[in-house]
Amino acid sequence: MTSARFRELAYPLMRVVIGLLLACHGAQKIFGTFGGAPAAGEEALMTLAGVIELFGGFCIAIGLFTSPVAFLASGQMAVAYFMSMPREASGRSRTAESSPSFTASCCSGSP
Repeated sequence: MTSARFRELAYPLMRVVIGLLLACHGAQKIFGTFGGAPAAGEEALMTLAGVIELFGGFCIAIGLFTSPVAFLASGQMAVAYFMSMPREASGRSRTAESSPSFTASCCSGSP
């Protein structure tokens, strides 16, 4: 297999996986699925982030308005990263995935 063929398979696969992961995070914030619940003090901001993640994730996964939605989602992830830095630095919140990974994935261009 040539690298062009890998590219043809890798971009759609990455788009679907990242989109569905983002949508799952949105569902967690909006509906409380996967053991999540909105934070009491930041409810409006969490709801907005959840809407961007849920609908943006589905749009990215199916390839609908991929570039503008990915740009919006990457901006939202950058805000989430900088808002969570004090908590992650103090050791209160440690996760296997972080906002920079979503931001980098969303910023990677479509073919």
